[in-house]
Amino acid sequence: MIKFLLDENVPLSIGAFLRDMSFDVLHAKEVEMLGASDDHIMELARHEERALITFDKHFANLVLYPPNTHGGLFEFASIRPCLMMLLMPLRIF
Repeated sequence: MIKFLLDENVPLSIGAFLRDMSFDVLHAKEVEMLGASDDHIMELARHEERALITFDKHFANLVLYPPNTHGGLFEFASIRPCLMMLLMPLRIF
């Protein structure tokens, strides 16, 4: 099953909801990564083999974060999504 790392800008409640769905979830706050650089967040996701969920549009930079170099990215930059919008792509897992 897919594992997730939630960036600091993702509400803890989303992590709790994903855990209730039996996903393995870490939040940046839980691993003392608040204020960490994007590179450090992505390195943790890579090291832990986790897909990153974030509202930070910088992670969409394919030059800095090519798709084949990490475990996946769910980036919601334009709006803060409601929980159902966030979970729709997860149906395939």
